[in-house]
Amino acid sequence: MEFKEEMVSQETVYEGVIVNVRRDKARLMDGRITNREVVEHPGGVAVFAMDDQGRVALVRQYRYPMGRRLWSPRRQAGARGRIPGQRPAGTGGGDRPGPRHL
Repeated sequence: MEFKEEMVSQETVYEGVIVNVRRDKARLMDGRITNREVVEHPGGVAVFAMDDQGRVALVRQYRYPMGRRLWSPRRQAGARGRIPGQRPAGTGGGDRPGPRHL
């Protein structure tokens, strides 16, 4: 069975140059209505950790703004309980800010 949420209503909360924010009401598959806060932006980035064999942990999750399930980096505790990517730049492992090419 395909997971789906239906938009019932939409309210613009903020309109900016780079991002817009809206609050939607969505009908879940069981008929309940829930709130969804959506940030509209022109692009995105992901930070993820690879194990020593070059593998990445992904999870397939329904993403309301896209209206479908997508593969996303799995959120998990990292160093000192932070999620991956929250460690300050330049701390540990020779990390430096900048692009990474895989």
